[in-house]
Amino acid sequence: MLTKQNLSILKASYVKALPQLSAPQKQLSDQRLAVLQRTNADFHGQLQGLFKEQGVDPKKLNDELKLIFRLSDPNQQEQKLAEFKQKNASFFSAAQNRFNASGLSKSLISRYPLGKNQKMRPGPNPGEMVIEDDPPPPPPPPASSDLRLAAPFSFSGLSERGDACEASDQGRLSAFISKYMDSGRRTAFVGQVLIVPAGVRSVEVTSVFSDTYFAASATVIGGYASADTHISLQLLTEGNQLLSEDRRTMANVSLPIGGNVSDRRGPQGPAVSLIGRYNRPDPAREERIHLVLTVEAWCGGGGLLGGGGSARSMGTLERFDVRLVR
Repeated sequence: MLTKQNLSILKASYVKALPQLSAPQKQLSDQRLAVLQRTNADFHGQLQGLFKEQGVDPKKLNDELKLIFRLSDPNQQEQKLAEFKQKNASFFSAAQNRFNASGLSKSLISRYPLGKNQKMRPGPNPGEMVIEDDPPPPPPPPASSDLRLAAPFSFSGLSERGDACEASDQGRLSAFISKYMDSGRRTAFVGQVLIVPAGVRSVEVTSVFSDTYFAASATVIGGYASADTHISLQLLTEGNQLLSEDRRTMANVSLPIGGNVSDRRGPQGPAVSLIGRYNRPDPAREERIHLVLTVEAWCGGGGLLGGGGSARSMGTLERFDVRLVR
């Protein structure tokens, strides 16, 4: 039986392991920002001409945008960004149309790095790109398991404290981040200890995450920005070595030039089901593994003329369904 102190140690151990576990996603995010930066630099001259044509003062807009990205309430920030977009709709539309006409859009799509099993397609507006998982996560399967593990779960926590971030052993998770001319991430997680008895050859775990909301937004005057949200199910050893992972991108946006784009799923969106499988190398012995469900929010922005992003992931882990194959 794990004590409260033991569970606190498990939480701290997982937080310590997070940088290594999230290193592939960080590398991908950094590569994407680098491509956006290069594309933005190629478009810089045309954008300067557009400022003059539209009578836009980029410094004034940047000062206004900085204040919006400093808001700690995500709902208030969303409202202010929507107002900012509406007020500057003419400039944003002109910038996106000019970008498409330049031919840089096709070049960007060809260079933009994608994760495993991802594809890209044009968004609904000029200059927008949408990344999708292929195939998308399946809906939760009918209840069929040897074990059903529900709240309260063994441990929960955050990668670091932040506004509108939450992690509860009752399964409620929320991760929010907002960055202007900077980049970063927030992770909220909940974990469950599973003792696998001797004689079990493989373990299959299905997590069911409900009442979901995933949102990503990027707003740019003359720089670039991206934002994305993820959910993942990880099966880990006691020492936080990764045994299996099912990771999905739930909302994402990328913007190499002036504009405002967003991708939202929810609130109270459909349940998301993830599956992890682990074939045990030594079925003869008992083994302790950890089941961890994470929600992540990533964003970044930069450029000479300003750009920022915000991302939010939230929902409730209903249960882990576990099948033990002997």
